[in-house]
Amino acid sequence: MTARSEIERTVTILSEMEKELDDLKLEVEDMKRKLIARVKEEAEKARDEAIIEIQTKAQAELEKARQEAEEEARKIITQTRGEMEQLKAKIDRLFDRAVDTVAKETLKVSE
Repeated sequence: MTARSEIERTVTILSEMEKELDDLKLEVEDMKRKLIARVKEEAEKARDEAIIEIQTKAQAELEKARQEAEEEARKIITQTRGEMEQLKAKIDRLFDRAVDTVAKETLKVSE
């Protein structure tokens, strides 16, 4: 082999290596784009899952608070009804006394 053919062979090999490097560079850039897209997709998926979980927990807490408020309202209503019944009974007793007192006073004045 001559020096010239060795040089041509070396240039050819270097050109092929440069082409392979360019191809690898393009492949790496493509893989990088795919990886970035995948990371974005997974991040959105994680965000959506977190939002759903937070909403579910919030709804559960709201439901619990609603049930507690309803139970408290039932207790207040029950207590109030009892107090109203006691008040009505007291009014009835006092009314009867008042009628008796008015009747006695009226009879005293009439005599």
